[in-house]
Amino acid sequence: MKYLNKKFIRDIMQQWKQFVSVLIMALISVSIYCGMSSVWTGMDESYTDYKEKTNLADAYINGANISDEDISNIKKLPYVNQAEGSMFVKFNTKIDNEDSELYINSFTSSTKKLMNPLLRSGHPLKDDEEGIWIDEDYAKMHNLKEGDKIVLEFKGIKKKVKILGTVLDAENIYFITSYAETVPDHKLHGYAYISEKYINKILGTVSYNQVRIDLPEKSVSKSKLETDIKRIMGDSFSSVVMKENKISITQVDEEINQIHKMAMLFSIVFILLSILSIYTTMSRLISNQMVQIGTLKSLGFYDRQIYFHYGAYGFLVAIIGSLVGVIFGYTVVANLVMNIKKATLTLPIWKKSFGIDSMILIVLIVTVCTLAAIITTRKVIKNNPSFTIKGMLDKKSSGPGIYKRSRLSYDWLWTLRSIRIHPIRTFMSITAIVGSIVLMVAGLGVWDSLYSSYQDVYNNEFCYKYIGQVYGESYNNLSRKFNSFDVQFAQSETADFSFHGIEKSGSLLVLDSGDKIRIFDAKSKKKIRIEKDEVAIASQLAEKLDVKVGDKIAYKTKSSLNEHRVTVTAIVDAKMPQGIFIYKDKVKNFEPNTIYIGDSEAYEQAKKEESISNIISIKKQQDNMKEMMDSVHSIMYILIVAAFVLSVVILYNLGILSYLERYREYATMKVIGFKHSEIMGMVFKESVLNLLTGFVIGIPLSKQFLKLYIRVVSMDSMEWTPIITKDHFLIVIFCVIGFSVLVNLVVSMRIRKIDMVEALKSIE
Repeated sequence: MKYLNKKFIRDIMQQWKQFVSVLIMALISVSIYCGMSSVWTGMDESYTDYKEKTNLADAYINGANISDEDISNIKKLPYVNQAEGSMFVKFNTKIDNEDSELYINSFTSSTKKLMNPLLRSGHPLKDDEEGIWIDEDYAKMHNLKEGDKIVLEFKGIKKKVKILGTVLDAENIYFITSYAETVPDHKLHGYAYISEKYINKILGTVSYNQVRIDLPEKSVSKSKLETDIKRIMGDSFSSVVMKENKISITQVDEEINQIHKMAMLFSIVFILLSILSIYTTMSRLISNQMVQIGTLKSLGFYDRQIYFHYGAYGFLVAIIGSLVGVIFGYTVVANLVMNIKKATLTLPIWKKSFGIDSMILIVLIVTVCTLAAIITTRKVIKNNPSFTIKGMLDKKSSGPGIYKRSRLSYDWLWTLRSIRIHPIRTFMSITAIVGSIVLMVAGLGVWDSLYSSYQDVYNNEFCYKYIGQVYGESYNNLSRKFNSFDVQFAQSETADFSFHGIEKSGSLLVLDSGDKIRIFDAKSKKKIRIEKDEVAIASQLAEKLDVKVGDKIAYKTKSSLNEHRVTVTAIVDAKMPQGIFIYKDKVKNFEPNTIYIGDSEAYEQAKKEESISNIISIKKQQDNMKEMMDSVHSIMYILIVAAFVLSVVILYNLGILSYLERYREYATMKVIGFKHSEIMGMVFKESVLNLLTGFVIGIPLSKQFLKLYIRVVSMDSMEWTPIITKDHFLIVIFCVIGFSVLVNLVVSMRIRKIDMVEALKSIE
């Protein structure tokens, strides 16, 4: 075997470029998938552990003036393991002359059974301490630390309190205060904890307005829980929010799933293209060893020795590429993605986890490489030895066929014959072109789709200058106060929609007259007046529910146990929010919680109103949205670069292997007098045919894949319209053409340097 080992090393050295190309294909596929997989798996594990450590409740009951008796009765429900009341109060504060808000939870020693924020610095939470524990992100943003004092303000009451420490809580991992915020703004909003004794000392005796409950594993339904709580609390009851519906929790799950889906679908195309190319490459490399295999057989080497020798080619290059890919993916790709996500999410521990799916991928690639080598070796071993030793397979001639009678020129006949007798080579060349187009269109298309949707939202749908939250004031009073101002009021709520057994969550937006929120018919694209079309549904939600104009759908909001039914009068092309739009006269009690402000005059008036808070500009909203977009774009950068590199490697590799297969054919043509330009003309014609075929298949396929990709990776809160700009599409086309031209130039240089005598030595 030592002779075979020497040959093995020599072959690797002589054909190192081809082996390196296989290694790179394995490396890219494994690194992208394993890197992304380790992030979403690690985030999921970290978040699960985080929720367990902070004793996350299973459900949250909201209300007013909740008594100890109410809580005691809730505890008596047969399916409730634990119930604890708390106060949730919004305080205003000013730090460095900048206004901000702290949403404060009260706690007792028993409350921490269902609310146990993770201490990051300072003193442990104790119910006899007079001070405040604040959100770590809020503290960092304002340069606050243990021992500093801040002034809290609530309805005319001002109190300077001492910071006792910083905390993180899984309840508020994605802390936003209204649907108007797309990402957390730690400068404007934060959460905090004060002992029940101390908050009563500051404000006087305050009733509970929130109850956290722990449910058994076989949980009760939300409707059953709502009915029982309503019976116990009566008018004090407001709503029930299940853990799986709490926005700060669901948003994290959605972010993790988005990474998963972005990587998964992209990687499937990635991996399939790589595996096909790897298989073809290994097959051709072994086929080019036909004479050597025949010689080894004639020298008396056993079949199993030859199988092992050539199988080791595929195994070694695949295992090295996969292991390097794992290391690169785990250290570089994963860290890049994690750093991107750290901008919007806060976890106490960020970890990476190597999942079983990554191991399966490695095994698959190694198996494909090894089998490709063994299968090709078997074909040669089973061949007639008299043919094998000459470097030929024992097969019937394809015959002159149509070519003998054709009026086509010789170069076209040569091109068509080459395509006919080498169908696998042609198939892989076309597949590589199609795959390259699909991957690059998907990568750049996600970018364009998200940006286009963003532009639609802020140029066409949202036509206000400021947005604010409204608390505790009737619509009649508000409309009277703002009668002469450019504003529009809305009641925005999360709702559960159902139609013929299909249930989906979304937004319910009840609007009064105005044009600050504009919606457009999905088909005609004409603007819809909500006063006339009383119930409009976003097209994405309509598709999920299988709803058409004229259908009656049911909905239930957090604030009401009653189910409402409305008839859909229009399906609209609305990017966000995703839900239904209803005119105020269509609901029984219109209680606005949102104000859309059209100009600076109305803005100044809104600032004077105690019932209006959290006023932010549309520019701030856009900045928040851009932050979210940048997160997606940055991840797509990684995938786009990987797609470009993979495309170059595959096309280059296939071109070089094609040259090696035709090495003696090119030499023969040069011997009988063909000019270099004539030979390259024939090579170019074949390349053009492959390119054209690839474009014919790849362009429509890439557009369909982009639609599928956008559908899979888009979030429920916003609809993305699949689109790729002409500029980006031209970039894809020119890149693929450029890669092909580059390969042809390399082949041209190699053909020019062919040693005709050496190349034809083995020909009889």
